[in-house]
Amino acid sequence: DDDMALLDTPMYNALTGGAANLRGKTWVFDQYHDGHFGVGPAKGGGDYDGTPKWWSCPANGKLESSLYTQEFTFVQVGVKMIWKNNGKIYTNEAGKNDLGATVPGAGDFDVEYTPKESYTYTLDEINNTLTLSDGAFMGHYTGSSTYFIRSLTEDELYLEVVSNVESGNGWWYRFVPKEKM
Repeated sequence: DDDMALLDTPMYNALTGGAANLRGKTWVFDQYHDGHFGVGPAKGGGDYDGTPKWWSCPANGKLESSLYTQEFTFVQVGVKMIWKNNGKIYTNEAGKNDLGATVPGAGDFDVEYTPKESYTYTLDEINNTLTLSDGAFMGHYTGSSTYFIRSLTEDELYLEVVSNVESGNGWWYRFVPKEKM
């Protein structure tokens, strides 16, 4: 028998809505908030010192892309994540090349990508990391599935990922519960 009381912690409950929420909690990019998506020097782990990002996305700054169609539902019972993306993900040229996508040109891209039916995840509350299984990622491809949690509350999931396809780059993402959009 699973003992869900082991996951009855503030972080798991904030991420999933709690064990009683069998449908889980769905997170989306906070597109109406300046700084919901950005890049800067890779910090990772406990090294974050508040260094400004090199670039920060303004509110609705990626309307032309698939970024805002990404949805991530975290379910506590079964420790699974369901990713809905409408068949595309958003990345830059380094990510496109790493994925082997054949979209012509340079810059930023939507590339075809169909996620699995579901993934599992590990929430490390001591090191403040969220790791997704099987190469899953949070809608923007960087070649990594491990995210440093900068903030996790009932109303905000703020993550950093160190890119595996761009040396020295760290990407930041701010998510909010879908029902709050």
